Amino acid sequence: MPLVRRRRALLIAAVPAIALAAVTANQFVPTSSAATAPATVSPTAAPALAAAPVTAAAPVTAAAPVTATPRAAATTPSSPAAVPPVDASAPPAPAVPAPPAGTSPAGQAQPAAPIAPTQLPNSAKAGWKPLGAPVPRPTGQHTDLNECLGIDGATGWLQQGWASTAKTPAIQDTFTFATPQAAAQVFQQLTSAMNTCQDRLAVLQSQNGRSPDAAVTATATADGAAAWTYRWTAVPGLSAPGQQSQHVYLAQQAGQLTVLQYTDLDSAGQSDTATADGDRKALDVLLAQLTAAR
Repeated sequence: MPLVRRRRALLIAAVPAIALAAVTANQFVPTSSAATAPATVSPTAAPALAAAPVTAAAPVTAAAPVTATPRAAATTPSSPAAVPPVDASAPPAPAVPAPPAGTSPAGQAQPAAPIAPTQLPNSAKAGWKPLGAPVPRPTGQHTDLNECLGIDGATGWLQQGWASTAKTPAIQDTFTFATPQAAAQVFQQLTSAMNTCQDRLAVLQSQNGRSPDAAVTATATADGAAAWTYRWTAVPGLSAPGQQSQHVYLAQQAGQLTVLQYTDLDSAGQSDTATADGDRKALDVLLAQLTAAR
């Protein structure tokens, strides 16, 4: 199955205001499925937006998502005896259009709309602004959301990005699943992955010639929701390099699951802005969003 790695390409403060509207917080690049194995991750070049300041001389444009076209399954023609007779007097069956990429199959709920910018954590100080309208993304692929989390089995996916006044990103990814049980199972898998994320980050740092300094802390929990912060000196890949705090929020209700993330970047003059009270309120907001969408 194709694998898509989502890069949190940080928005550097040098981006001119006129170009900022064209910048998205995510890029999609195809990678080998071998990238999913923690012990075999190889160093990769940092994405251009994450590795170096962007100057006003060259306006930045958003990278178009690269998606793999699913390969049609091989079919075997039925034998003549297996084909039922056709009633020529019956009206033809109406054509059923295929759902657009990134939407749920007919009869299933669509992903909940994203939260408002003022509902994001640290909104008063960050001054979050949306990077365009929410974008439906194609499902049916494995998608890496950060260094520790990946999604499989979703039937719908809606993504929203925001930029702070310091040009750092917040991203909300909301997924639908075929059943509430499937969504709950993925939530448990993601929770387990975050609870062991510190080891994963340390491996990445060692493989990239850095002294492991990653520290992952669970900051808040609720029924069907949890939040973490990981503080580390990031390596090139999904995050911009350098010291930063990454904040991760998970919430699941019925057949929907949402993942909200934002970054405090030392090089942008930001310190860790998460608090236990603020993170609990953020989980309440996400749970209320999913409950209202049911």
